[in-house]
Amino acid sequence: MSGCKARKGHSAAGAGIFILYLTLAIILYILMVDPAARVDLLQGDTDYSSSGSSGSYGSSNPLIASNGQPLLPGVLFQASPGLITRDTASLKRHELPDVAVRMTSSAQIIFSQPSLTVFNSAFDLEVRSFEVAANPAATNNLLLYFNVVDPGHLIILVNGNKIYDGFAQQGSMDPIRILKERLVDGVNYVSFQAAGVGWQFWKRNQVVLSGVQITADIIDSRASSSQQRFVIPVTELNNVETATLSFFPECDDGKLNKLAILLNDFVIYESDIACDEGFSTEINSELLMAGDNFLDFSLVGSEVIVKDPTVSLELFEHINPLYTFSLDSALFMVDPKDLPDLCGVTDGVCPVNCEPEEDKDCCFADNRENFWCDVETDHTTDRCVGYVDIGDCVLCASGYEDRNGHAPDVCEGLCGDDFDDVCPARCSTFYDRDCCFQTFLYEDPDGILREQNTNYWCDDVPTTGLSSVCEAEVTSAECDDCPEGYFDRRGHRATCQEDDSTDDEYALRNDYHIELSLSFGGENGRLKRGIIQLNGREISFHTRDDTWTWQVDDYVDSGLNTIEIIPSSDMTILELALELDEA
Repeated sequence: MSGCKARKGHSAAGAGIFILYLTLAIILYILMVDPAARVDLLQGDTDYSSSGSSGSYGSSNPLIASNGQPLLPGVLFQASPGLITRDTASLKRHELPDVAVRMTSSAQIIFSQPSLTVFNSAFDLEVRSFEVAANPAATNNLLLYFNVVDPGHLIILVNGNKIYDGFAQQGSMDPIRILKERLVDGVNYVSFQAAGVGWQFWKRNQVVLSGVQITADIIDSRASSSQQRFVIPVTELNNVETATLSFFPECDDGKLNKLAILLNDFVIYESDIACDEGFSTEINSELLMAGDNFLDFSLVGSEVIVKDPTVSLELFEHINPLYTFSLDSALFMVDPKDLPDLCGVTDGVCPVNCEPEEDKDCCFADNRENFWCDVETDHTTDRCVGYVDIGDCVLCASGYEDRNGHAPDVCEGLCGDDFDDVCPARCSTFYDRDCCFQTFLYEDPDGILREQNTNYWCDDVPTTGLSSVCEAEVTSAECDDCPEGYFDRRGHRATCQEDDSTDDEYALRNDYHIELSLSFGGENGRLKRGIIQLNGREISFHTRDDTWTWQVDDYVDSGLNTIEIIPSSDMTILELALELDEA
């Protein structure tokens, strides 16, 4: 009996040792297998074939981060910026040269008729009426001349107002003055008629005139106006809170003069101006343009010297929330050929679930006859349109274009027409290729504006924003900012020095998407505008909705990333979020 018990104890000890060895073997096996397969084993999924090592994204076989944890879809980063405001930072002054505005005029014949005959009787009537074009604001000292060949009782009317009613003696008549208050801007009507015969029905009153003329002193609008140009960089324009024009008017005669001031063809002042007194008027900042701006001074009076004209811009420094977040290197790939198709990027592909008004490629994929606007329009539906009427040209600041980059027929010759070899007056260098190649003003590191003529043009809005459409030079870091590349006036592509570091740049894997979203508080229906700088690259937002989203696959980097919010006005942002999702 005792021998039997010993054998049983020995058997139990051997079984324990076997189980221990088996457990150690399983642990070693789990530690040695592929990390993705290890997760599958621990989660109870027995399908851990070699396909898992490819890093494909899926619920049963997720990508593994550098810390050994699975990368699953969801929120990558979240913040609550709250109320974003701006504080006054500085005053920018654009000082312009003095300008003399003089009114000059010359006597001109504005109407002429060799001869005319009018008569009036109980049985017939002949009245002569003529159209005379005139601009009362630019017309003074109007006089009517004529000779009387056949005398009689004559009546003359201007726009229905009687200026002469009497017997016209034979010979040369004294000139008849026409008050400019009787005129309208445009077509005026001058009528000649003979007076009625009254109860003497058997008679006929007839008047014959010759050498009929109307003369006037016409103001030379070009001589009585002067134009000044000043340049506002894009970064400065984005920060303008208020704008003011000031100058000191000097007049020889010391009298009041009526002065009209236009900014970029919009009237900002039109009234009497006192001499030898400082003058200032507020400017609507929405009338200012990035690049060239034009001030026109027009005078109705003798002479005014506009001394020390200055456009002062009160700039606001954004209190910009700055956030940082990190992305695991496992989310990125080195080969840029595997980049996903991005909505909003001009790459020749219309991504799935991307609307025509969001992507140029989708606009023309929807209809090859559509027209596209490179910059965001006030209304989303105006960005990609199937038809452009003459009144629609102004809806797109950069000019509508077809799939070949040409403007619609009704918009030809306007700002944004890149193929008319003309830079329209007051058109920004960022909106028209001809303006870019004509001249380009840029600010050097010392803050001095310099002019370049050998520029490069991008047919689409670069990823760095509108201010990079026209560049004086293109560095290696800027080569990829323009989707289709920068070209000079001769159509030669900009040659960029290759940077050795580009081989180490990572692109987001093509089986992932990262979406950035903003949620606004209590402001639905109010326009929210601003710029988000993600790793130094600009993304503009322009919405009236309470949420705004943008796919940022080509903006993010492996490792540390930075986000800066630059608002155009005060706004409340309840949430800033970045979310990872599978493509």
